[in-house]
Amino acid sequence: MLPEIFSWLTKTTYASGKSHDSIVTTFAGVRGGYEDGAGTLAKFKRPMGIDIDEAGNLYVTDYYNNRIRNISPAGMVTTIAGTGSLGSNDGNALTEAEFDHPYAIRVAPDGTMYVSEVDIDNTIRFIKPNGKVETIGAFISATTREPLQFYGLNGLAIDKNGVLYASDNYNYRICKLTYK
Repeated sequence: MLPEIFSWLTKTTYASGKSHDSIVTTFAGVRGGYEDGAGTLAKFKRPMGIDIDEAGNLYVTDYYNNRIRNISPAGMVTTIAGTGSLGSNDGNALTEAEFDHPYAIRVAPDGTMYVSEVDIDNTIRFIKPNGKVETIGAFISATTREPLQFYGLNGLAIDKNGVLYASDNYNYRICKLTYK
């Protein structure tokens, strides 16, 4: 049984003077904390990045819980990666992997999920369809051949060819990331 879903009607008015009514619905989570469960019974602690796969599953980075969460099309929230401990361990998504404030997330066509971390580590991690979390190794600048240092990986995008792009906020750049 799904919990009550909270909705409210809002009126949006634009600078042009045009307006329209919108319905805002709380699909999952209602208060801070950590708990898996159905819809608004689940708890998040600062959900940040979201992406959706072709099957309609919504993926959420749960920033202060240091976890990656899934919301099924039916509204069931489950943890798919992260022990909840702050860290950078790779390994089994649920029993070994630690995250350092996961921020952005993108799901590739092959099911691999890419997650950026914005605090101490400033890294990009990936969660493979087999349930393993790995840190993508150091990126080398195409011009200087020096290791790139990220600072504020706030956004990720994947193009139709599977190429990953990242917004490196405090370095004032957009990076095209290729790796082997």
